[in-house]
Amino acid sequence: MRALLGSKHRMGDGPPSYAVCDLVVRSLITLLIIFSIFSLAFILHLHHKTRKCHLLRGFNSLWPVRLLLVVSALLFSTSELLRLSRFRRENFYRFPILPVLSIFRHVGLCKIYIVASQGLFQPAFFITLLFLLNASLRKPDYEEHTLIRALSLLLFSCMPLFLLQTLFVFFSERLLLWFGEKGMLIDFLRGHSHAAVKGGTNENYVLCAYPLFSTFLLATFGALYVVCFVIVFWRTVELVINRSLRLRVYGLAFAVLSAIPAQAVCLFLSLFWDPHENAFNVLSTVAFLSVVLCAFVGEGILVIRPILDSLAVGG
Repeated sequence: MRALLGSKHRMGDGPPSYAVCDLVVRSLITLLIIFSIFSLAFILHLHHKTRKCHLLRGFNSLWPVRLLLVVSALLFSTSELLRLSRFRRENFYRFPILPVLSIFRHVGLCKIYIVASQGLFQPAFFITLLFLLNASLRKPDYEEHTLIRALSLLLFSCMPLFLLQTLFVFFSERLLLWFGEKGMLIDFLRGHSHAAVKGGTNENYVLCAYPLFSTFLLATFGALYVVCFVIVFWRTVELVINRSLRLRVYGLAFAVLSAIPAQAVCLFLSLFWDPHENAFNVLSTVAFLSVVLCAFVGEGILVIRPILDSLAVGG
């Protein structure tokens, strides 16, 4: 994981965009957490109502998958906190009950952020979203069967990406050194996956960046996902007659097909700037913003609205 070290500074020092982008990311995470709590409450409320109303049981077979969607969105958004150096300093330097981490441990947190966010949580969110959209074309099934199909799809889709991200971020340079590879390739990997250490004291901090190969893997996953999503989207539109439902499907498609290319473009452009520059802060914030807004739309259309419709039928 490429990371840069700089001297520790106060809230008002540094690039003007640093504090603003930091505030935007934290605010978005807070709003998504609140929204997701409401979504979880809706899911559990409908699940409770199905025990009393037999008419609702046919509308509730997807409740475990809806839980997966909300949880994966929460994990993706909160993992973004590991990228914020200020959050890591505040949590590991200021609170005496928590251990003080060295610079190299902070570099490790940056690596964990990339593998967890780009290799697991974000792909899991989009795969679950696609599963829910496709499930709207099927007849209601048993909850256990639906959950097994969803987990199988998640494992089949996310595990290769997760393993490749882990291999590159944590082991690529070691493998090349073990095979005796030296020169420009090693320098390139160090520049995009490890820390440029300028000091080893607690007065330094780590700024996380996005490795080129990790971004390429995420973009490849996004390209394949867009093709699958468009196929399921057109199948859904052909079967939907209700105008309101069709508008929801179009809104979901717009959110997904805008978020994935926007994030990929922003992450690729961020490679041309160092993490301490204004442009990098803005690009990384826009990349996160695009996916978080998609999470809001996905939870609203695939979780809250179907539950409200089901409760209206049962009521």
